[in-house]
Amino acid sequence: MNPAMKKHLDLFFATRPGLRAAAEFPSMEATGEARWDAERVAAYAAICGLPAGSTLPLLVPQIAAAKLHLDLFADRRFPFGALGIVHVENRVELLAPIPATAVLELTASVGNCRPWRPDSSAGWLFDLRTDVSVAGVPKGTWTATILARSGRDDPKSSGREGSKESPVAGDVVGGLLLRSAVVTAPENIGRRYGAIASDRNPIHQHALLAKPFGFKRAIAHGLWTLARTLGEAVDDLPTSDLSLHARFKKPIFLPGRFLVEVRKKEKELQLLAQGVPFEKTSERGRAIPHLAVTVTSGRG
Repeated sequence: MNPAMKKHLDLFFATRPGLRAAAEFPSMEATGEARWDAERVAAYAAICGLPAGSTLPLLVPQIAAAKLHLDLFADRRFPFGALGIVHVENRVELLAPIPATAVLELTASVGNCRPWRPDSSAGWLFDLRTDVSVAGVPKGTWTATILARSGRDDPKSSGREGSKESPVAGDVVGGLLLRSAVVTAPENIGRRYGAIASDRNPIHQHALLAKPFGFKRAIAHGLWTLARTLGEAVDDLPTSDLSLHARFKKPIFLPGRFLVEVRKKEKELQLLAQGVPFEKTSERGRAIPHLAVTVTSGRG
């Protein structure tokens, strides 16, 4: 078995004590360096529908810190097993462009633990933060908000299913439509992307591996979905002083398709990735998207 896959499986099946109070959540940090060569950057850009260029694609610094993230989750002090944790939000604060093959100085940390709902018996939210510098100069912060569900929670109402009880903010609506496109997510995209991103989580690899974790088929990586969605708006994205907030609503089952809409509302860029067809709706009759994104620039 591939060592990276084995590490993921070990994390998924590890027994952890859970959490009784937010104050018990440990303060942990890991540091290191990472560098992607030009070939790997180009392969990532191609699979995410991004143009090749001299600067690092927006989400690569977060992906480059994956080993540090796994080290934090593998620490015996970490209270949650990987089985049941769900990536529900992602924020990026990019200060300045990063050269494509720069050596990234990374600091990963976990913190800001809080109840998912007013009654914490359903689970906890926490932030997985990655701070990135190049040659000592800060370049930005990448923050993933993670939901650790309690075993007492009903999986049908979990954030991964995008229910009305999902802990994420509302959908982006109301902007001027700039463009739209239907994107195909082939059955093997999880394996192809996982090989580049070094993320071989079994739920993304194959239907047979995903089913023990409650999925009818393998699902696309959230960060691939986000990058592929951003690829439809690449000409509209600011290259510095960028603030991004992405909310993951429900998974994309593989193979699948989704519709990306790019909208502009005042100084805010809005992106929505919706299912094709629109098969799951909220109580208000509106389609629940796979992903909702807002992007703003500090330069206005």
